[in-house]
Amino acid sequence: MTDFFNAFLLVYAGLFPIINPIGNAPIFLGLTSSGT
Repeated sequence: MTDFFNAFLLVYAGLFPIINPIGNAPIFLGLTSSGT
């Protein structure tokens, strides 16, 4: 059961940015704003 749950989380974390790229834009900008 734990292996299935870990696999599900891995797949979800991999697909979420593809499904919802607009929602991750503020996070990306926050992480990269100090780089420029």
